[in-house]
Amino acid sequence: MKNLLLSLGVLSLLGYAEPAFGAALVLQSERMEVGVGQEVSVLLMLDSQDEILNAVEGAVVFPQEVLQFVSARDGDSVVNLWVERPALAGDTVFFSGVMPGGFSGVLSPYYRGGRPGKLFEMTFVAKEEGEAVLLLQGARALLHDGEGTLADLEAPPLRLSVVQETPEEAVAAPQDVVAPEPFTPVISQDANLFDGKWFVVFVTQDKGSGVARYEVAERRGEAIQNYARLSWREAESPYLLRDQELKSTVYVKVVDWAGNERTAMAQALNPFPWYEKYLVWIILIVVILVFLLWGFLVRYRPN
Repeated sequence: MKNLLLSLGVLSLLGYAEPAFGAALVLQSERMEVGVGQEVSVLLMLDSQDEILNAVEGAVVFPQEVLQFVSARDGDSVVNLWVERPALAGDTVFFSGVMPGGFSGVLSPYYRGGRPGKLFEMTFVAKEEGEAVLLLQGARALLHDGEGTLADLEAPPLRLSVVQETPEEAVAAPQDVVAPEPFTPVISQDANLFDGKWFVVFVTQDKGSGVARYEVAERRGEAIQNYARLSWREAESPYLLRDQELKSTVYVKVVDWAGNERTAMAQALNPFPWYEKYLVWIILIVVILVFLLWGFLVRYRPN
């Protein structure tokens, strides 16, 4: 897992919060008992307890012999920027993220104070009977104090009971029909990344089912709107550009877990001059041929 505390040296924002103690990462599930073969959702919530936090990281460990991991979705997360998007490695779901403006709880005009905010949601399938204990390991959070101070953080475990059979409640899952939020890819260069080569950076959010993946395509010539003509590659930000001459328009597509898509583009920094564009050459050649044919017909037409 990336070392978030080091990564955030440049991301810690100015501001000061008097340190109080007692922030917590809390694993929650509406179903504490689940039958074999059934799905169960587990939320990871961040309770700031009146502290102002701007970063959090950790790992959720679960028993693979009892639970089978299905997915981790970050839709409607209080994290604005994922350093490491929730992802499975073995029996562990790693995560690390940043809240650049600081997080002190979810606010609403309908209640006083801030309530815990959602980091992400995990889905599991129960495999066999037993007790499933989900643990939070390496959990850390930073105060929004401009110094990257570690917050005092509690991280209690969650215990689920898996039984042979339990009534299956029919719950209609809400449909996500909204595309991820608009974003702007940026072509950049940094001596500390990719040996100084050019790359593109991009990030966005999806408040519904969460971001599933990003894809990138590069194409020389005029920008197009028929994205099906592009050759897409699954990618993560930052993405090393294949066209280091920067003559290609860069297209970035984000897809959420419901299959909704949004595509944005970054214009080529060194577009082809007019005389290099193939269409112009084709038109010039056609015009020249037409004039030559017309001249031939005029010269040799019978009297």
